[in-house]
Amino acid sequence: MNNLKEKVLILGLLLLAIYVRIHYMDRGFFYDELYTIVHCIQAPTLYDALYKDFTTSNHLGYTFIAYPICHLFGTSEWTLRFPALIFGLGSILLFWYWSRKYFGQAVAILGSLFLALAPAHIIWSASGRGYSACIFFTILSTHLYFSLLKQPSLKTSLILALSNILGFCFNLYFLCVFTAECFHFIFTCIMPRVKNKSLILIPLSLGATILGTLITYSPLLTILKGMAREPGSFMPDFPVILLKDLLSLPLWPLGIICLILLLIGYSRPNKELPDWPIYTAILFLMIVPIWLSKPAYLYPRFFAYLLPFIFLLIANGIIRILEKLPQRAKPYLGAIIALVLGLICWTWLSRSSKIVEDFCYKFRESVKFAESVASPQTRFCAFGPENGFFQVYSHRPVTTFNTFEDFIKFCREENEIIGFYIMGPPMPDEDKKMILFTIQFIKPKVVIFDNVIVSDLKS
Repeated sequence: MNNLKEKVLILGLLLLAIYVRIHYMDRGFFYDELYTIVHCIQAPTLYDALYKDFTTSNHLGYTFIAYPICHLFGTSEWTLRFPALIFGLGSILLFWYWSRKYFGQAVAILGSLFLALAPAHIIWSASGRGYSACIFFTILSTHLYFSLLKQPSLKTSLILALSNILGFCFNLYFLCVFTAECFHFIFTCIMPRVKNKSLILIPLSLGATILGTLITYSPLLTILKGMAREPGSFMPDFPVILLKDLLSLPLWPLGIICLILLLIGYSRPNKELPDWPIYTAILFLMIVPIWLSKPAYLYPRFFAYLLPFIFLLIANGIIRILEKLPQRAKPYLGAIIALVLGLICWTWLSRSSKIVEDFCYKFRESVKFAESVASPQTRFCAFGPENGFFQVYSHRPVTTFNTFEDFIKFCREENEIIGFYIMGPPMPDEDKKMILFTIQFIKPKVVIFDNVIVSDLKS
């Protein structure tokens, strides 16, 4: 394939990626995005946005970028999600550039196509979260690390440290990528296969990463220690859930086919990167200690960094099969592989909207409905731990209550009230009392929008 044709093909892939993502950019905010808006974007200063109300829903790197954008151009679905879209598209381009250099054009284009159409990558590229950025910095860090092994350079060493620090800022589970680099470097030193200068520059880069990350998270170290000690329940089927969510495919038969291709791709030798299977194995094995430690919060999206390596291995497996086939059999098996790939892509395109449901709370729809049925004198109120979320979409003031008595007083003063609350998150006792009161004594008309309830309270 000549250079011009390849560039045209990659441009076409990027345009396809934009097309399948742009449809989801203006959907209503989901829970984590609204948390970012209420607790971070609306904070008085950037420092408050980054450190005041830190939880796992606050990705420091993403808040750092989204805060000025939303303050300059206004808070909307597009302004909050635009950085994720850029990182998502950038990760496809970067994946092609890096994998082409070491695995060949066919693997690079095939893997880029998978990233462009994968539902998990689509939704992460159209959500105001740090997962598409985590993928971007995973690929960039891996590229810089192997470049530094082959060609020692102080500049590359410093850029690698910066890339790793930024990766940590967008997702703390970037620790798995950093750990893979550390263990892989130790392995290559034992063999030994590292140039003398790299023996200094790589530890320098890894040390700078640790220092920079500690400085970045220094105001949060006490909180992070508390989170690490918070126990969670053991999820015996988590590895299966993880595979299903990342592949976005039914395990039988397509998921099993992809798993077989992944294993075949792992076994394909690579002269340019003879030790890369060690690095990849560590990336995947990092799931085990995290899973067994039973963290309080454990979701498949935390392991977003694995996605490009999954598709790299699958594409590598396909090319490996085609390389080993006798010349006569290539057209037949090639047609079968093309059919399977077509089925996978068709399944992805038909399942993308289904994946979006996990990233959608219907706050916007519920508030619009309430405003459409409300009279000028109707007052809005909200219950629950994140009752301020409804104010983001409401053109009217949304009253919230600290105590049950405040709510009773509000009900006595107002004749027409519409209330909102979210199903799912744990609710404070005072809010439970308010909701039970409305159900038992007011008996409101209730309209349910998936996970958001709108109740018409007539005093």
